[in-house]
Amino acid sequence: MKVAIFSGEIPSSAFIENLITGLSEKTDSDIILFGKKRGSVNYKDNVKIRYFPGSLFEACLFLLVYGLILVFQSPSAFFTVAKLTLESEKHFRKTIETLAKRFIVLSNRPDIFHVQWIKEGHEWLFLKKFGVKVIGSFRGAHIHYSPVANQSLAKRYRQTFPYYDAFHSVSTHLVREAAKYGDLGDKIYRIPGAVPSKMIKTDIEPRSLKPEKILKILSVGRAHWIKGYHFALDACAVLKQRGIKFKYTIVGTNGNEEHLFQVHDLGIAEEVVFAGEVSYQNIPEYFDTTDVFLLPSLNEGIANVVLEAMARGVPVVSTACGGMPEVIKSRENGFLVPVRDSLAIANVLTMLVREDFNLNLIVEAAKKTILENHLLEDQIEAYRQMYFDVFSGKKN
Repeated sequence: MKVAIFSGEIPSSAFIENLITGLSEKTDSDIILFGKKRGSVNYKDNVKIRYFPGSLFEACLFLLVYGLILVFQSPSAFFTVAKLTLESEKHFRKTIETLAKRFIVLSNRPDIFHVQWIKEGHEWLFLKKFGVKVIGSFRGAHIHYSPVANQSLAKRYRQTFPYYDAFHSVSTHLVREAAKYGDLGDKIYRIPGAVPSKMIKTDIEPRSLKPEKILKILSVGRAHWIKGYHFALDACAVLKQRGIKFKYTIVGTNGNEEHLFQVHDLGIAEEVVFAGEVSYQNIPEYFDTTDVFLLPSLNEGIANVVLEAMARGVPVVSTACGGMPEVIKSRENGFLVPVRDSLAIANVLTMLVREDFNLNLIVEAAKKTILENHLLEDQIEAYRQMYFDVFSGKKN
């Protein structure tokens, strides 16, 4: 069985890279990666990389090379995909690039084509004409708000969802959201986010947050309105008004104009640090030097960064958005607050500093949650089972 993991770029997001690495180590199946080159990678021998063209010149070259390969392998496939592409694409450059990508995929024809972002899935459903099973992943933004803001995308989902062989979702919440665009039936596989066992910190030191100490708060994520940083910064202003000393570090953004103005306007420029982009390998260093992890998002599937914080023994304060209540039970293994509620965020952080709250019980329960439900090794096995089911025609 040949499984293609498609995210559009190589290397991809950390959780997709973890999936690729885990699958390569746990299966004898061939794994194929298709996408544009974004950096250097190093995988096991059973992972094959086929780069997409990065320029029009490369597209023309790849079109010629892989077109000849496909003609030799299957003339009927060559003419079928050429006809489909010429009928659907109207612009010269787009036609060349699309043909090149399709020839590359078909000349390395996988048995399973797993699209990591459902928003791009419709572009690959043509593979079903050639016996390839197509799986689409529900991960967050492309289900939460993209089809709400873009009605043509919502229409496309309604038209194309019936043609997928299976869907993968990181949370039950996303399944409910996706079901608004069609009956998903027995095609759904819920496989939540996960972290490698090596990320779990075994020697967790007892935590003690005292009013006289500087409370170190951490968030990790891109500068996007869905991440809710406006509400987190408003909460920080409340902490300062209450006389609580803190340092709030946001990893993943240098601070856009809006955030920089808000920080200045609230008078918390000295307390807030925009740390910019940080490599995935260095994120644990931030977890290990912080007191609290804050997820102020307006919506999430299940935020992997929260799982990573829990694995590192960091208490988590999260909005009750999306699939987060499927992971966090408030005051048991973390803390949940309402979405868009800056005062609620500030109140929880104040409580942690000023009340005698046993955080050690919280972090131990959080680590247990990871060990029981969110280990990468278990996630990889669930993916393997999904691929086998889809390949063999077994219903979920």
